[in-house]
Amino acid sequence: KFNDVLSFEDVETLKRIHLNYRLLYLKDIVLPRALDDGAFASLQQLIHKNLAAILEHLQKTDALLARLMEQVRQQDMQSLLFLEDACRLSRQIAPEQRQALYTKMANAGLFDALAVYFSGDWQQGDAAKSADNEVGVRKPWEHPAQHHAVEVLLLHATFHPAHLRNWLTKEKNEDGRRVL
Repeated sequence: KFNDVLSFEDVETLKRIHLNYRLLYLKDIVLPRALDDGAFASLQQLIHKNLAAILEHLQKTDALLARLMEQVRQQDMQSLLFLEDACRLSRQIAPEQRQALYTKMANAGLFDALAVYFSGDWQQGDAAKSADNEVGVRKPWEHPAQHHAVEVLLLHATFHPAHLRNWLTKEKNEDGRRVL
């Protein structure tokens, strides 16, 4: 089932997301042993091309990135997972594109958005809170959200540590101290 974490106004990007999902399913589940090397390479190239276009759209659309950071700040687990996937998949794109994406994320408030997962407030859920959950959607207090936030920080620090270092060493940065 497709989970619409962010609403992509660009129909072409949405089509690429759906196509990539189907291609990955074919490559990994349906045809892993039936593909010869040439077909596998072609499929992989198409997946990579779509992925680069999707991440470029995310990087170039300020409103989309701002909405994603706001949803992460509001402790939306699906948005955090989407952000983690975007960062993980960015390892496959050209270094210049990845740097532009990570710079844009840092400027959009990535670290401030992730800091809420280190405050301890997200762990204070109870049974009453989980009663109003949508089916199949976990709330942050039911899932190791802090693990995913750390993963995003590690991916970011691996490729562009200056952004994280600058944020952590900002004067009067209580969120940065909490993350450390």
